[in-house]
Amino acid sequence: MRGRKPIPSKIIDIRGGSKHTHRPPRRDEPKPPAAIPKCPRHLDKEAKKEWRRMVKELEPLGVLTRLDKAVLARYCQGSAKLAALKEELNTIKNPELESDSLTVRAEQYRIDYQRWNQARVETAKGLFKLKGTKFIENPYLKIERQSFTQMMITENKIRMELRSIDEQMRRDEIEMGLTPSSRSRVKVAGGQPDKGNEKERFFS
Repeated sequence: MRGRKPIPSKIIDIRGGSKHTHRPPRRDEPKPPAAIPKCPRHLDKEAKKEWRRMVKELEPLGVLTRLDKAVLARYCQGSAKLAALKEELNTIKNPELESDSLTVRAEQYRIDYQRWNQARVETAKGLFKLKGTKFIENPYLKIERQSFTQMMITENKIRMELRSIDEQMRRDEIEMGLTPSSRSRVKVAGGQPDKGNEKERFFS
């Protein structure tokens, strides 16, 4: 469907209603009851942690239903994956730092880094070597190039995954009304005013 996606009526209501948003009520919209969906078992530890945080933030707004389970789960899993990829990227950008846990990709990156570093030392002694009466290319130069290429391929793959997950999370944020512009317009009804305090303000 082209054009701007319609905003759910519940979001319009908590932003102040149609008088403030200038959007007509959508009477034909399905209105599932507000409920907290059960956390999926397949989420990993970090994703479940994000799930609990998001539910705590969204529950007072009354916008969550059991139908939102899939999109919320995808968002939480994406958040956990995003954090893991950023940590992996930081690891390969600092290959000399010690780390107790490395991904297979990070381990291979460190191997390529060591090969590249050693070859770089050898090629610094000369890019060409004299063999008989002819100059030949230093064999370590090829190793240096290959290792560097593999390092760049690994780094670019991580960056592409980061960009892909970030874009998906942005779409999920829009679906759930979690973008900064949406949050700035949300109004949550507070509790009933204390009558004693109201009288004190009136007579004072």
